[in-house]
Amino acid sequence: MRRDSHLLEDIRIAADDVAEYVRGMRLEDFLADRRTQDAVERQLIIIGEAANRLSAEFKSQHPQVPWKRLTQIRNFYVHGYEQLKPADVWGTAKRFIPRVSKLVTALIPTDQGEE
Repeated sequence: MRRDSHLLEDIRIAADDVAEYVRGMRLEDFLADRRTQDAVERQLIIIGEAANRLSAEFKSQHPQVPWKRLTQIRNFYVHGYEQLKPADVWGTAKRFIPRVSKLVTALIPTDQGEE
């Protein structure tokens, strides 16, 4: 569980970073800002990689979180980068990741010292 807790925290931090990067932006702003696009893409890759590294047991105990989808996003961003559309990254950042963040945050143990 210790490793899973750390991975959940990595997901939470990356999701918070995504929210911070796009806060106050409109789609048009995002499309014109390559640095923010790159930063968001990087954090989405981290989220997917951490989700992939969670134990199978933990993921099966928490099917409400779309673990497989998170990993698929990571794989697409890494291996299908040439097909990646900034508007799709925006949609993932603004609609999908906030929901995932809430689900994952609820799974993080409140007292990390008792793991």
